[in-house]
Amino acid sequence: MRRILALLFASLLHVLPAAAQTAVPYTSEAMGYSVTFPAKPNVKDETVDLGDGQSAKMNTVQILAANAIFDVTVAEYPKGTVQSIGEDKVLDNARDGAVANAPGPLISEAKIDFAGRPARELTIDMSMNHVSRNRIFVIGDRLFNVGAVAAKDKTKTEAIEVFFSSFKLSAGGADVKH
Repeated sequence: MRRILALLFASLLHVLPAAAQTAVPYTSEAMGYSVTFPAKPNVKDETVDLGDGQSAKMNTVQILAANAIFDVTVAEYPKGTVQSIGEDKVLDNARDGAVANAPGPLISEAKIDFAGRPARELTIDMSMNHVSRNRIFVIGDRLFNVGAVAAKDKTKTEAIEVFFSSFKLSAGGADVKH
């Protein structure tokens, strides 16, 4: 589980071409969500080795905009994984993995409701005056991470707030059995 989280948060820091900011709706039918990015995002699908002969599918949709990195990553674990571990433990592991792979400490964590689901909002010090603000939640065997990395004084800009508030689950995400 930590391996997938390490890759999930490492993907936040990929250097992508900067793009001009304009609202770009994005829908992932396969992962069951829609969100508005400030520019056209890049999409990457990969399979991540979890060890013990298991793997997870990971879908990352990301853009480096003028003042922030915007990212939605969904990790799809083998069937029954979340149920066997427990949703709270999966979220704890996700938080711990994110902090372990960040250059700085966890600044804050709050239990929130996001996209109609119990979630956690994390703020993590990414060093060099930047922080990562993430909202993580689980549906079925999918771990969702909706995040933005920006300068400490720019984590609540209009673009970031629009990004977070635009995230919606669609039938494909809401219908995953849990």
